[in-house]
Amino acid sequence: MSAIDTTDDAAFVAALIDTMIPGDGDFPSASEAGVAALVAARAKEMHGPAFLAGLREALDRGGPFADAEEAERVARLAAHERAKPADVQAVCVVLYLSYYGAASVKAAIRRMGLQYPDAPQPDGYRMSAFNAQDPLEAPTHRRGHFVATDAVMRVSTDGLGDLRERVG
Repeated sequence: MSAIDTTDDAAFVAALIDTMIPGDGDFPSASEAGVAALVAARAKEMHGPAFLAGLREALDRGGPFADAEEAERVARLAAHERAKPADVQAVCVVLYLSYYGAASVKAAIRRMGLQYPDAPQPDGYRMSAFNAQDPLEAPTHRRGHFVATDAVMRVSTDGLGDLRERVG
């Protein structure tokens, strides 16, 4: 069974996510970003297979949510959020996780001149150097400790026996 089971389900999910992220001249709508199936899959995985069906049943009161004009969809969603804020929060979480991972959204963010790598590795994010003298950067807990690079000492691996050959 797929994350979106019918054409009606697909229309509902697209209307729901586009109501929450409609897009504009710079950013695609959520459905244009291609995240509807991912949102449905994550919602079902995180909140159970009946979650979207229950949300659809609530939002379809007064006629199919997917067929309603945008202002009506916004009003229904806002009313449902007042009644069951956890439902809308759950959709927000999976929608934002999905949307901001979409290639077209990352490209839109980059067009704004912002650094938005696909992943922090292997290059990492640009950060200022760690300053051990700055009390805001120094660890305040007792787990582990900072060792300056020039104070780092090599550890002998002589006691590992043939592990070095087996692991490579």
